[in-house]
Amino acid sequence: MNRRDLLSAGMTLTWSAGIAACWDADRADAFALPAQTHPADDLDAMIARAYRGDQLLQLSPKRYRTKGVAIPPPGNDEIRGRPFSVLGAGAGEPFGQEMFQAGTVIEGIGTTGPVVHFKSRAARQGSGSIEWGKQRVVGATSAGTPLIKVDSLAGLNHLHDFVALQHGSGDGISAGNLITTTVQRFFVLNDDWAKVAAARSGTGFSLTPAMDFGLSFIANCTVRGFKTAYQIGDEQSERVLASKLFMPESAAVEDGIRVAASAEGLSIDTPYFEGVSGTCIFDEGRVTHIVNPYAVLSFHTGIDLRGDGGSVSGGYLGLRERDAVGIRIGGSPSGQGIWGCRIVWGAAGRGDNVRGIEIAQSGDPLLFAFVGFHPSGPWTGGRKVNDQSYSTAHGGAASGHGSGVIGLLMRESAAGATLPCLSRAAINLHVDARILSDGDIDDEGTLQLSAASVQRLQSAQAAEIRRLAAPNLPDKTGVLIVETGGITFRPSSTLKGIAEPLVFGPGELGVVHYQILPGSNASVLITAVHRSRRTPVMPAFTVAALRSIREGIGGPVLAGDGRRSGEAAGKGSGCPVWFDGESWRTFYDNQPVDA
Repeated sequence: MNRRDLLSAGMTLTWSAGIAACWDADRADAFALPAQTHPADDLDAMIARAYRGDQLLQLSPKRYRTKGVAIPPPGNDEIRGRPFSVLGAGAGEPFGQEMFQAGTVIEGIGTTGPVVHFKSRAARQGSGSIEWGKQRVVGATSAGTPLIKVDSLAGLNHLHDFVALQHGSGDGISAGNLITTTVQRFFVLNDDWAKVAAARSGTGFSLTPAMDFGLSFIANCTVRGFKTAYQIGDEQSERVLASKLFMPESAAVEDGIRVAASAEGLSIDTPYFEGVSGTCIFDEGRVTHIVNPYAVLSFHTGIDLRGDGGSVSGGYLGLRERDAVGIRIGGSPSGQGIWGCRIVWGAAGRGDNVRGIEIAQSGDPLLFAFVGFHPSGPWTGGRKVNDQSYSTAHGGAASGHGSGVIGLLMRESAAGATLPCLSRAAINLHVDARILSDGDIDDEGTLQLSAASVQRLQSAQAAEIRRLAAPNLPDKTGVLIVETGGITFRPSSTLKGIAEPLVFGPGELGVVHYQILPGSNASVLITAVHRSRRTPVMPAFTVAALRSIREGIGGPVLAGDGRRSGEAAGKGSGCPVWFDGESWRTFYDNQPVDA
C-alpha cells in the first residue's frame, strides 16, 4: 500500500526504526465540521488494523457513527504485553452544545449495548498496555446499559481525557475489574446535568468487581445529572481493594459517592459536591479514608459513615437546608475517626433543625471525633452534636442518649461552646448541667444517670435507691453529689460495694464515687463515700417514712409530724426522736412516736 492509497482512506502511515507503526489522521481534515461523519465500518476497520499491528490509531476530528465499538475487535485475541492506543483529536467543550463541538465524536446509532465496550480477554490473556482517550462518546442507551463498559483491564492501561454524554436513561461508565488501571480527566453527563431538581436515573461511574482486585486510580473527574454519581463496589462478595478516587466532582445528582461493604481500603481524596439533593458520601466500606471533602450548595447529609474503621480528615461541609446533617455515624461499626473537618451552619433563616454531627450507633462503638464548628456560639434551631449512641453489649437500649461511644467526642455546653471530652473512659470530663431530681427515680428505686461523669441529685422527698441505671456506660467511673437528705442507697444485685444501707440525712452533703461494671445487668460498684454536714440541722422525716427506716442514721432526727405531749392524733407539730434498734421513740416519754 502506497501513501496515495492511505490518503484515500483518510490516513497516513509513518514508520520509525525500533517502534511500532503509527496510524495518524489526515491533518487536512483538522478543521472539518463534526457534521462530516465516518460510517461505523470505517471505524471498526481502522481499530482492527491498528490492533493487529501494535499501532497508535490517531482519529480525525470528526464524528464516527457506530452501533457499538468493541476493543479488542471481534476475532482478535489479546497477547500479553501488546501495546495498543486509540486517541482522538480532543473531546471538545464538556458543557458546550453538541452541534458546535469539534474534536473526535463517537456516536452510538441504534445501539442496544454500550457504545464503547472494552471486552474481556480469553483465559490467561492479559490486557496488554491499552491507551484510549481524547474523544467524546455520545449515545442514548436504556436503563441499566452504560455508554462505556469495561469488563476487565489489568496492567498498564490508561483511559483519559474524554467525555461521555448520555441522552437516554442508562448509565455513564460501568467498569468491572480495573486492576492497576488509571481512568482520569473525564466528564460523564446526562441531559439533566444542568437541572437542580429532577427525577434522576442511572449511575455516572460504577466500579463493581467480578473478582477481588485493587489498585485502581480514578482521578480528576466530573459526574453530573445522574441519580448516583459514583458507585464503588456492590453487594456481592468480590472486593475492591486499596483503590483511590482523587478529586471527583459530583454535581446536580441525588447521591454523590456510594461505597459498598465490598470496598476495603478505599481513599477518597478532595471530593467536591454541589447541588446534591441526598447524601454526598454514603460509606459502608471497611477502612475508607475521606480527605478534604468540600460540600456546598445544598445537601441533606454530608457524610454518612457506616463502615468499620472509616475516617474523615479535614474538609468543609456547609449546612444550608432544613434538617441537614454534616456527618452522620450510624449502624454498629467501630474504630472511626474524624479530625479537623469544619462544619458550618447556614445563613440566618435557613438550616433549621441542622445537626453538625449525629451519632446513632449501637454495640459499644469506638469513635474519635474532633471537629471545628462555625459559628462557635449556639446554633439557633440546630445542634452541633446530636449523640444518640447506646451500648447493646451492656444492657443498653435504643432510648440511650449519648452514652454509648467509647473514645473522644465533642460535647456542647449550655452556652453553645464545644469541648473535646473523653466518653466512657476512666474519667469523663463532661459535666452535666442538668440536676437529677425525684422524676429520675422510679417506683422500683432506680435512679437514671446521664452520660456525664459528675452529676447532682436534689430530691424534694425521702427516697430509696436500689439501682443506678447506667447501662450504656460500662467500665466508666463517675461522681454523684447528693445535695438533699433523706436519700438511702440500699445494696442489691446491681448496686454493689456497700454491705448495709448508705443513708444521707437532711442537711448532709454526700459524694458517692462509683464505677459501672461490665456485664449484661450493668452493675454499679460504689467505690468511695464522703459526707459532710452543711448546717447543724437535725434530719427531718415524716413518721410514716421513719417506720420504713429500720436502721439507724447516725443520731437523733426530727419527726416532722410527730406528736408532742398533749397533741391530738393527726395534729402533731414535730418532735425529736431516737432509734432503739426496733422503734423510733420520743425523748419526753420514750414511747414510739405517732403522728
